[in-house]
Amino acid sequence: SLIFGQLKETNDVNLLACSRIIEIIKSLKTFSRLDQAEFQEADINEGIRSVLILTNNLLKRRITVHEEFGDIPLVKCFPGQLNQVFMNVIVNASQAIEGEGEIFIRTFQKDRSIYITIKDTGTGIKEGNISKIFD
Repeated sequence: SLIFGQLKETNDVNLLACSRIIEIIKSLKTFSRLDQAEFQEADINEGIRSVLILTNNLLKRRITVHEEFGDIPLVKCFPGQLNQVFMNVIVNASQAIEGEGEIFIRTFQKDRSIYITIKDTGTGIKEGNISKIFD
């Protein structure tokens, strides 16, 4: 019975690992499928979710992500470029947070416009670097 217990525990760990691998592969597919150089309709929430899955290792156990995704329509854009922006902002936020912290992500629609807000509990940007944030 001890052996069966160990086998069950090993099997549970393997199932969890396989689920995680499947989740990462799906996110990579979403991220790469959207990484096209053409102007097209895209689901912004799906793009942000795929970035969060891909950056999970950077965030886990240290940073809590609060997601508030609104019911927003598809947006005509360059999805690959937007995903890269989301990735950069989230990675920068995680690097700016010393120790434990939080990242808040919200999407919503207001007056025919789509809004995406991302804020964190990190150290912030030094005054001298504000002019360089889009470099």
